[in-house]
Amino acid sequence: MKKIYALTVVCLAFALAGSATQYYWIGVDGASWSVGSSWSATSGGPAGSGWPSAVTDDAVFDNNANVIFTTNTNIGTLSIASGKAVVITVSNPAKIKLIINGTNPAAPGLFIAPSAVLTCNATDNEFIISFAPGSQGSVDGEWVFSGSAYFEFAGTIDAGTRLNINGTGKMTASPSGFIGDSGAFGESYLVFKSGSVLEFQSDGAIVPHGNYDAGSTIVITGCQFVGVIIDETNAIGNLTFDCPSLATDADLGLYNLNIQGNLLIKNTNGNVLNLIGQRTLQNATDVNVGINGDFIISGNSFVNELTLFDGKTTNLTVQGDFKAGGQSFNMQADNDASLPTNLIVKKSFTVSSGIFYASSNAVSESQNLFNVELNGSIVQDLATTTALDNANNQITLRVNNALGINMNSDVSVGRVVFVSPNKGIIHTGAHVLTVNNTSATNAVTGYGGNAFVEGTVTRRTNSANAIIFPTGLSNTFRKFTITPIDGAPNTFQVTLNSGNNGGAYISPVATLANYYWNVTRTGSSSATVAMDLVGSIGASATDTLISARYSGTNWLDARGATGNYIYSGNSTSGTLTTAIQSAFQAFTIASATNSILPIKLLSFTGKKIQNTAALAWEITENSTPARFEVVRSTDGAIFTSVGFLSGIEGKLNYTLTDNSLSAGNNFYRLKMYDRDGSITYSSIIVVMNGSKGILISSMIPTVVRDRAKLNISSSIKGNMQMVITDISGRIVQNQIVAINSGNQEVWLNASSLSAGMFQITGYINGEKTATFRFIKQ
Repeated sequence: MKKIYALTVVCLAFALAGSATQYYWIGVDGASWSVGSSWSATSGGPAGSGWPSAVTDDAVFDNNANVIFTTNTNIGTLSIASGKAVVITVSNPAKIKLIINGTNPAAPGLFIAPSAVLTCNATDNEFIISFAPGSQGSVDGEWVFSGSAYFEFAGTIDAGTRLNINGTGKMTASPSGFIGDSGAFGESYLVFKSGSVLEFQSDGAIVPHGNYDAGSTIVITGCQFVGVIIDETNAIGNLTFDCPSLATDADLGLYNLNIQGNLLIKNTNGNVLNLIGQRTLQNATDVNVGINGDFIISGNSFVNELTLFDGKTTNLTVQGDFKAGGQSFNMQADNDASLPTNLIVKKSFTVSSGIFYASSNAVSESQNLFNVELNGSIVQDLATTTALDNANNQITLRVNNALGINMNSDVSVGRVVFVSPNKGIIHTGAHVLTVNNTSATNAVTGYGGNAFVEGTVTRRTNSANAIIFPTGLSNTFRKFTITPIDGAPNTFQVTLNSGNNGGAYISPVATLANYYWNVTRTGSSSATVAMDLVGSIGASATDTLISARYSGTNWLDARGATGNYIYSGNSTSGTLTTAIQSAFQAFTIASATNSILPIKLLSFTGKKIQNTAALAWEITENSTPARFEVVRSTDGAIFTSVGFLSGIEGKLNYTLTDNSLSAGNNFYRLKMYDRDGSITYSSIIVVMNGSKGILISSMIPTVVRDRAKLNISSSIKGNMQMVITDISGRIVQNQIVAINSGNQEVWLNASSLSAGMFQITGYINGEKTATFRFIKQ
């Protein structure tokens, strides 16, 4: 049935061809092309007196054949019927050509039917199958080249010239053969359609210029001592390298090439296959190789991305998955490399066996030399059984995916770079991300609001520089910093967790943030810790924020004598630091009452005595003042220094007299210097000199739970009525307090007020104070 179909197709083609003469092969095995006894005018008919030798002659093989070809010959068409195997061999010291002239697409000059095989073989010299200008070819079966046989497009290429390797078609260079080059115009006239295959069983493949559909495949199986030349072709389909007999390192020769399908490296026989070798780097432009599908390495394969640096940035971009399951992947072998070598992956990144490294010993602090960039538009998976690093910790994981990365294994890299602060979260899950490079400035960069690690980060240190851990949780970036006190080698591991891990709160710790960092250290160096505050921890404005550490059973104040605090408990930003820590378990941000401030001011008052201002203040027992500075202003805005007092351990009450009292209102404030270097300020008080009236100079706090302290200065003595009104002006509370002339502090009782916004005004002897607004919680 197949034979009948094939003969029907062939006969129809020739019927369409016009006045051509058909010759059917009937020769015996090894018979000559150029004798009449080898041909018949009909299929299976008697021998004739001629053979195909003119541009109007059509050679038809509807039987298996082994043909000897001895002389240059022009024919119209050459057709191989379905399922037939034909071998045409040239055994002649001279170069021999078989020129095909058929220009009719319906009856192409060369037609190899499905399942048919045409083998062109040259044993002594070249055998060239030459397509004349405008001629057509259609390969649906297999066309094999052996020895020195190859094809060419001859003369001036006509727009109608076309050789199609169709979906079931295949071109093969046998172990002793090569295919040849179609020339620069091959990209227009040599067409590999989807499903077609170009296979090189020979050593030293030269891939011809051509138009390669994304679904076509080039298969290289025969390399032993010579690499592959993909000869300036812009794009190919799939590419498979599977050479179990490779006996030396070889180049695949990808240069500015777009692989529209998959790149499969199946076997290099333990030798190194250089994707981009020395030959291809001769060009002056940077190297950009694209793989639209997957890049898969398997078997006994060793692969180098780049072996020779020639002043070029190299980009190997994989639109699909990167799967390294061979023996090794070496990003860069040249020790002189000074520009980046990049492996850019758009989908999953997996190393399931072997090693992933850069054998180059090049080092740079100004740029990242060897980069694995995850740059997808979907969440990308990252898994590896080996470190993505080299001896100098120069391989960088670049995160360039706003949707993030999921780690499915522990990952160890030289550096981590987030391309921008919105370019993705690394979700480690139950795994650990380890950064091996010890640089404090370049090992981890680019982190920010949507660029951090959600999970566990390990970093190595060998300096006293601050080491940043770009941690985050629930889409919130919370930076954690460890600063060792010396340059001894250490390894710190940090995990940001939600909630807290239990344990009692030891005063002054009152409440904790709903997150904490677990920290472990391998090494012996003590260090300070800094934690970024992002958003409120739920404390009140009258509380203070401090750093806290977990002792194993309790949460303790970690500030010591050198850590800092944030005065307002409802703050939403800032950094909390600890004293030097020698043990590491867990740290968080805590709230505490204001009694833990380094200098806690109980009162600050002033009164006029003759032409002076007598100022007095009292501090708590746990205060550690270094000195006090009294500053004065006549307008409440611009303050100048009046004098200093040194702090004395154990002394709680201090006084200072200002002998330069100005006329009118004199505004005073304390600037308090603590022994730890921190500076705090008191509220402002007023001493009146010759001015009349009453003044409320401050109210602390302005967000009130039960009561607030008012600082009042008055030129007269009497009973002051404090009137509280709501936002609509309705009186909701009256309080009468006795006022002396001078400065004093008065407590306002607001416990009976409902939550909301209120205002307070004082009245005495017809005088009215300014109005203060406050919020009742």
